[in-house]
Amino acid sequence: MTAFEVVRDALWNNIRLDPAALAVVDTPAVQRLRYVRQLGHAFLVYPGATHTRFEHALGAYHLARRALSQLEDAGDARLASGDRTTLTVAALLHDIGHYPFSHALEEAGLPRHEAVAERHLASGELAERLRDVGVAPAQLLTLIRGGGREPLAGLVAGSLDVDKLDYLSRDAWMCGVPYGVIDVDRLLMSLTVARGPDGRPTLALHEKGLAALESLLFAKYQMYRNVYWHHAVRSATAMFKRLVRDAIAAGRLTAEQVAVATDDGLIHDLMQADGAASPSAPWISPPPSCRPTRRRGPPTIPSCSSTWRTALPGKSGSPRASCFSTSPRSPTCSPWTCRWYSATAR
Repeated sequence: MTAFEVVRDALWNNIRLDPAALAVVDTPAVQRLRYVRQLGHAFLVYPGATHTRFEHALGAYHLARRALSQLEDAGDARLASGDRTTLTVAALLHDIGHYPFSHALEEAGLPRHEAVAERHLASGELAERLRDVGVAPAQLLTLIRGGGREPLAGLVAGSLDVDKLDYLSRDAWMCGVPYGVIDVDRLLMSLTVARGPDGRPTLALHEKGLAALESLLFAKYQMYRNVYWHHAVRSATAMFKRLVRDAIAAGRLTAEQVAVATDDGLIHDLMQADGAASPSAPWISPPPSCRPTRRRGPPTIPSCSSTWRTALPGKSGSPRASCFSTSPRSPTCSPWTCRWYSATAR
């Protein structure tokens, strides 16, 4: 194995991967992140938002290395080689348990991604590589969950963690919006270690970095308002959450399958499962009984099974047809079909 490798990154230019990081990156659990989009359905509004969790993981690792080097150069921290490796690898693996499509499935009721991370860290090829490089999975999991008591644990999960510094900068860059502008260099140069309210040493910021901290807080507010909570993104996310919940409740998918899927893999599984339940492929040729009738006044509710019929308000406030439930479907009408037609019958 070479001493290190350099990855060219669109945001931070050159990212140097040390041997421990190289060993970890070349595992199926980490490579899966190449196929999990960072921003889920945001690409439907911002076409450039197709960057992945893998890129973000490399960026967080890069910023962790920079922050530790700055703290050591300033004399604020003295780290053993093993402690440094643990912190940087924790930054690299902080999203290892992430579901497809960003945080949508956590909102749908599945366990948080920090809980799913334990499965990857405790078994499989990733666990073997961690043992080879001398990093304890239990210590990594504690750091990822934000429970570390080390002075620099806040770099992995905290108010000034490298996760925020990378995702706000990267998301703004890839979406083409000017909202996520953060003075990252100034923030990193202003980091120090000071005594916290409980008397223990903790990550802190020099007064000269307050303006840069304000840029971080305002960038986060603007990105949530304009990108993460964009009304079209939230609408697509809400429909996707309902689709996955229905599939799990009907037994067509399991939470364990979803946890290790990729974005495209999960969409494929959902289409296969829905196709098996509705052989007529309703998303291509919906049966006439599910087509809402257009006329003056509220549209007619489609003739789906009354046990899972409901009505949602249309743009003008009048109800429009829709069918959602996990109860048995009628022979000619699937929830997918009615959902699709309700979205188009405006």
